[in-house]
Amino acid sequence: MKKSFTFLSLLVATMFAFQANADLWLIGAISPDGWNPSKGAAFTAVDEHNYTLDLEVTATGQQYYSLTSKLGANNGDWDGIKPYRFGGSMEVVLGTETTLEAGTDQSPYSNFTQAGIYTFTFNDSTRVLKVVFKEEVVVPTFNGTIYIDKASIGNIWAWDSDGSYFDNWPGKAINTLETTQLNGTEYYFFTYTHNASNPGLIFNDGTSQTSDLVPQDGMVYFYTGGNSVTITDPSAPVTIPDLYLFGPAAQGWDPTKGDKMTYDETTETYSISINPESPTTFSFTTKLAENADDWAAIATYRFGADTDGNDFVFNENYLDSALALVQTDQPGHAFAVPAGQYTLTVDLNNKTLVISGTITPIEPEPTKVYILGNVAGDWDPTTGQEMTSEDGETFTANLVAVDAGDGNSYFSFTKKLGSWDEIAMYRFGAQSEGDYWVTADNIHDTIPLVDNGKTLRIPAGEYTLTVNLTDMTLLIGGEIIIPVDTADVYILGEVNGNQWAPNVGVKMEFKDGIYTATITAEPSGENTSAFFGFSTALAENDDQGGWDYIAPYRFGPWSDDGNFLMTDELFGEEISLSFEGYSTIQIDKGTYNVTVDLENSKLVIEKNVSDKPGDANNDGNVDVNDVTTIINYILGKNPTPFNFDNADVNGDTKADVMDVTLIINMILGISK
Repeated sequence: MKKSFTFLSLLVATMFAFQANADLWLIGAISPDGWNPSKGAAFTAVDEHNYTLDLEVTATGQQYYSLTSKLGANNGDWDGIKPYRFGGSMEVVLGTETTLEAGTDQSPYSNFTQAGIYTFTFNDSTRVLKVVFKEEVVVPTFNGTIYIDKASIGNIWAWDSDGSYFDNWPGKAINTLETTQLNGTEYYFFTYTHNASNPGLIFNDGTSQTSDLVPQDGMVYFYTGGNSVTITDPSAPVTIPDLYLFGPAAQGWDPTKGDKMTYDETTETYSISINPESPTTFSFTTKLAENADDWAAIATYRFGADTDGNDFVFNENYLDSALALVQTDQPGHAFAVPAGQYTLTVDLNNKTLVISGTITPIEPEPTKVYILGNVAGDWDPTTGQEMTSEDGETFTANLVAVDAGDGNSYFSFTKKLGSWDEIAMYRFGAQSEGDYWVTADNIHDTIPLVDNGKTLRIPAGEYTLTVNLTDMTLLIGGEIIIPVDTADVYILGEVNGNQWAPNVGVKMEFKDGIYTATITAEPSGENTSAFFGFSTALAENDDQGGWDYIAPYRFGPWSDDGNFLMTDELFGEEISLSFEGYSTIQIDKGTYNVTVDLENSKLVIEKNVSDKPGDANNDGNVDVNDVTTIINYILGKNPTPFNFDNADVNGDTKADVMDVTLIINMILGISK
């Protein structure tokens, strides 16, 4: 069974990784194109399954490479070629046969002891690779100077087998090298000598790099980023790259379109004039793409503002100043200018942009203030309610606060309408740690406002709003009227056998605008006190989100520490209720009558004064109803009302069948 499974795996891997009559390439350090998934040294097909390649290898030591039957779409398409690669984490010993793995991103290596031409043979069916030395080649020594175009970016790192010529990766910044004149043109230059068989020269822009380059004496290297470099003969006519302005200031953000700038040979700068009638943005590129989707084609040729990724917002303070340019293929980095008449001058040698000209004066628009929120429907940043003002300082509006589904309305302010991103910097609201809850207790308070402040919550109704932009304050006129005729009120917590849960509560009876309930406070565990609170809604379940759901509906008396202790002097007295900063109520074990007046935000709690033994339902009588009440209590049905002290007839701190027997005897007159 194991042998069959191994054979099947081999068959599937081979079919997946290779196709009959497919091509084959070698990629890696010894390939002329280096580690580039889109290029490689091509094998010659000997027959249907066998391939051969004679490759000149000048780099000695352990060199890594792999084979692929398909090249990638671009120089970063490693995932695209993985199913077609042959390799593995192994050594291919020269002169011996090695079986490679299929569909792997691991690369084998060979130890090349001398420079020469090596023959690679590979069978795609068995995946056997063999590498043998064919003939020796002489690697020329290098003793000379290379020159680097001053428009190049990034770093340079050079080495031979004895070590790097610069200290550490990524080498040395190009613009820190020495300069020299060559045929009338100034270049950076670098001189070194070596006799080793694996010289190396790499250009690196910080995000990608070229393959190893064999230095060419006296040649000029021009590097604009990425993994390619242009090598030219300095004695040949100097080729000046074109520079294009692109973006909305030209022909739009299209990699195929741009306005060509004029090059001045004397100043070695590019220039162009623009006359935008409205604010616009732009950046630069030294190359245009062939199709509108090919941003990758110009990625390493783009120049923009040296920012942290945002656009550079230009104003009159920057006129005629040298603004830093940076080569980048990342979003943002555009220059944003207001309407005006400008001349743009770019110096690629020093990576600077100078914007000269005039900015069109903008007549200041009158200040406006809009109310955002569900004041007339859903939140919409384009259709806020405009407030009125006579002096541009104080703004007023009549607010119709629409019920958002929880009996409340939510709103904030903005000085501009548009998309959420466009109005972000113009929004302001209440100075508060969370949403500011407008209640009957604080509706007439002066509310501080701040930029990017919090949303205000107010019960649905009609109000007048007055915003003062100088003092950044809000005043609300009107009265809060809670529609108590439709509201339900629930008592949450340790009452009537319940525990704290957002979906469980004792529903209060409603009549003539007043809510009433008789509750039995039942502490949990060994506690002597119970805790409860109020809510106008219950959640569907008791998960964590249930508490978040009912949070806007909860209310109670206010206290500093969130716990309102009922003392003897408070029973029978009116206690103020609040929907903001409310507390839970702490009460001793027992039975109580609770009255809630939502319209006036008042609460009254009275001790149930019935102390008649056997009067379990607290109606002042001892009868069969008390027997039923205790039986329901024993069965866990949480009867309401229920006076535990009266139900515990025998005083054993339990309400059980023994007490039922005693009450029946009391009804029958057997005992008192």
